[in-house]
Amino acid sequence: SQQKTQSASKRPFGVGLLVVGVDDKGPHVYETCPSGNCFEYYAMAIGGRSTSARTYLEKNFSDFEGADEATLVKHALEAMNKTTASDQTLSVKNTAVAVISLEKPFRELNDAELQVFLDKLEAKAAEADEPEETTAVAPAEETPAEAMDTSG
Repeated sequence: SQQKTQSASKRPFGVGLLVVGVDDKGPHVYETCPSGNCFEYYAMAIGGRSTSARTYLEKNFSDFEGADEATLVKHALEAMNKTTASDQTLSVKNTAVAVISLEKPFRELNDAELQVFLDKLEAKAAEADEPEETTAVAPAEETPAEAMDTSG
């Protein structure tokens, strides 16, 4: 079977792919590399600026098992948001999300469904940008230190 991957005519030349699916054992994420190698992951991001997305996924993948669809979509968008340039934001024009499970067939979120998630993402980002309110706290009264017994 390795012979099929050693020739450019048998594999996408210079192309990396993420293949995602689900079976009775659960969800699967595979990456195929331009070299012909294939790896399975719990979560993965490829492409330009994907390092930040992978870092986010690595830090949060323990939350994925047993999570509901909305939570997983939120995590996917958070990871994708890490890849955007500082002058760009995710929108329904530049973002697509699809979901699949054993219970539901493959489907792509429509613009209205996606916008709900993007609005929450934007609100969270705006909240993080707001400076924290600080309240003045009166200094505690200092209590004199007792002398240490060194007579020992």
